[in-house]
Amino acid sequence: FYIKGKFILMYTSTHKLKNLVRSYHFIDKTDFVEVFFRSPPITMITAPRRFGKSANMDIVRRFCEMRVDDEGNKVRREDTKNYKLFSQNNLRIFKNRVFFDRHFGNYPVIFLSFKELQSQDHRSFIYTFQNIVTIAYSKHQYLLRSSKLSEDERKVFAMFNDDDEIEEASEEALYSSIATLCHLLYKHHGNNTIILLDEIDRSLQEASVVNPQISKAFIFLIDFLLATFKRNPFFERALINGRVRFTGFLSNATQITTIPFLSDPTFSKFYGLTDTEMRNLLEKFNMTEKIKHVKFYFGGYQEYGSSSQMYNLYGILKYLISPKKKMYWGPTGGIKRFQRVLMFEETSDAVNDLLVDFQEEKKGMEIDFKEGFRVDEIKRFQLIIERKTKVTDIDVEMYLHYLAEMGYLIVIKKTKFRTTLRIPNMDVQGTLYITAEKNLLKQGEHNFKKYCADFFIKPDFYFGGDAI
Repeated sequence: FYIKGKFILMYTSTHKLKNLVRSYHFIDKTDFVEVFFRSPPITMITAPRRFGKSANMDIVRRFCEMRVDDEGNKVRREDTKNYKLFSQNNLRIFKNRVFFDRHFGNYPVIFLSFKELQSQDHRSFIYTFQNIVTIAYSKHQYLLRSSKLSEDERKVFAMFNDDDEIEEASEEALYSSIATLCHLLYKHHGNNTIILLDEIDRSLQEASVVNPQISKAFIFLIDFLLATFKRNPFFERALINGRVRFTGFLSNATQITTIPFLSDPTFSKFYGLTDTEMRNLLEKFNMTEKIKHVKFYFGGYQEYGSSSQMYNLYGILKYLISPKKKMYWGPTGGIKRFQRVLMFEETSDAVNDLLVDFQEEKKGMEIDFKEGFRVDEIKRFQLIIERKTKVTDIDVEMYLHYLAEMGYLIVIKKTKFRTTLRIPNMDVQGTLYITAEKNLLKQGEHNFKKYCADFFIKPDFYFGGDAI
């Protein structure tokens, strides 16, 4: 990418801090680590796709992770790549030297990404879960030789560390695999462990579409979380990432505190761009004249009752690289998973009303309040798609809540029993319209209101012509 006649580096899809600090658009949010240490011991953050969940987790991992040599001896912190990453780039958290010196590089870290956890059936679910556990164990190979562990403990480690041996492990053993690793790490280092679980709900969303036995996976993950946290004295604190709040998923593991997207200003500023960050970024690219347009197309994410708003970083970066008349974040945010629900008149009418409301009054749509989803509710979307059940008013509201969880709607008002949702910005508006239109046309049921259809086909609707 060229700016001011010079080639610059931009990463739009990576979440790794070592790459992000080299990028021209880098925005320093490393002070998230301090918020993490002030938060409840087990914190789950839910936020839409591409809003910084994995990036923040990578910051925590690189900050906390104790580096060791091949024998498991702690390496001097100043000699590690992670120390140089924070110090040479003079990152925010490095400037807080009291906090930095107290916590940096002082903890064993267990990181598990559930992104590849498959869900076609329970067998594939267990097989890929075993792989995830083996990868986590492989980061601590030195424990195979640790004199601080008993022979039996080293054998247990070897079982979970081996692709073949772990296949013989019972599901009960898999539940406690990470708690076991915490115990072994404590015996070797004398320190409790930081646990990081990324995309914990990925398989539940995928499986609800393709796997009728999803309830078994759901129960498995509950038992895994209970064993990992509720009966484990050897972890220091934990961060969990997900997109959707599943009721029952965390309530059984009573120590877990869930922070939904935009629900807490202490956390919200780390998931997306603040107004100041957005303006500084556009100034860096000599595009401050586009601030108003960027607000319309990529902003609008704000907590109910708050005057400040957050912006979609991914959409803005894609626009800065190629300012064309197209949607950037919307098509990538996960709407395709249940887009066929919009084939039905009941759901398409509700989305159409929201589209018209966004263009005219922006008052939103009031529906019954809902906090989180049960797995059987998500599964119901598939039954609707397969026409095995009729669409009810409850289904329509459930779908709108799901869109809100995924970042396609925001809460602008709420009471104990009711909540009001609306579309946040033009990028989402265009995505919802095109998605609904395509699915209705497939059924020969294009029943969108003429006003809305006429509005969307105007040639200068998207970004006011060729570019914003």
